[in-house]
Amino acid sequence: MSQTERELAQRWPLIMATCMGIISSSFVLPYYSIGALVAPVTEEFGWSRAQFQAAILFSSGLGALTSPIIGWLNDKYGPRRVALPSIIGLSLGLLTASQIQGDLWMLFLAYGMMALLGAGTIPVTWTRAIATSFFKRRGLALGLALTGTGICASVAPHYTVWLTDHYGWRGAYIGLALIPMLIAWPTLYFLFKPLDTHANTAAAEPDTSAALASGLTLGEAVRGYRFWVLLLSILFAYQAFRALAPICCPHSLTTALLVSKPHPSKVYSACPSSSVALWWAISWIDCGHPGWLPFVLRYPPRARPCSMVSKPLQQQRWLPF
Repeated sequence: MSQTERELAQRWPLIMATCMGIISSSFVLPYYSIGALVAPVTEEFGWSRAQFQAAILFSSGLGALTSPIIGWLNDKYGPRRVALPSIIGLSLGLLTASQIQGDLWMLFLAYGMMALLGAGTIPVTWTRAIATSFFKRRGLALGLALTGTGICASVAPHYTVWLTDHYGWRGAYIGLALIPMLIAWPTLYFLFKPLDTHANTAAAEPDTSAALASGLTLGEAVRGYRFWVLLLSILFAYQAFRALAPICCPHSLTTALLVSKPHPSKVYSACPSSSVALWWAISWIDCGHPGWLPFVLRYPPRARPCSMVSKPLQQQRWLPF
C-alpha cells in the first residue's frame, strides 16, 4: 500500500469526525438555524428583525476577537483539547437561548455565549487538524471535511422548522443544543485524534514529523504581504457571506410561502445545499483531475485553493502581484 493510500486508510475517522464537528460548530449551526427562528421569536416579543439579527453581528464580532486566542490554544494544546470543551460550551449557549424571557440583552447573551464558549469550534481548529494530519491528500481531506458546512446548510433548516412546528421556538433551541452535546461530542471524543506537534511521530513516520515542523513563524508571516492580502480577502468575503443568508433567507421564505406554499424548510435550504457538491468538486480537482473547470485551466496546480495549504507559505507564488 502506498503512503497516500495508507494515509487515507488510517485517518478516515478523523475526516468523518471533523465533518461532524463542522456541522455542530458555532460558525455553522447557529448561523443556518437563525433564519427559521426569526419570525416566531420576533412575533412573541415584538422585536424587529434587525434587532434579532444584530445578535449574529455581535456573535461574529466576538468570534473575530477570539480567533487569535483559539489559534494560540490550538498551537499550545492541540485541536482535540480545544474542540471537546467548546462543543459543550456551544450547547450551553443554545440552551440559554431557549430561556429568553423578552429582554433583548438575553438574546445577545445567548449568542455571545455561543461565540465565546464555543470559540474552539471555529474553522481554525478543524482545518489545523486536517492540515497537520494529511500531506499527500490534504486537499481531498479538507474538501471532504468541509462538506459539513453544506450538510448543515441543507439539514439544519429542515430540522429547525420541524422542531418549531412541533415544540415551539424554545424547543427548537433545545433540539439544536442536543446535536453538539449528544452527537458531535461522542463522535469527536472517540474519532477526533489528529496528529500535531505534541505527538511523538518521529519514530513511526519521519516524513510526517518533518512536515509538522515546517512552515513560517508568526513573525515571518506577519512581515509578508501575502498574510495581509489573505486576511483582508477572508474578512470581506466572510462578512459578505454572513450578511446575506440571515437577511435574505427569511425574506425569500416569506415570499415563496405566499406564492407557491412549499414547506418552509425546502425554501430555506435549497441554495446552500449546493455547497456540498462544490467542496467535492474542488477536492476532486485538487487531487489530480485538472482541466475540467476553467478555474483550473487559469491557474497552475499549486494555485488551487486546497493545494494552497499543502506546502509551506514561503513556497507559494499564486498571488498575481
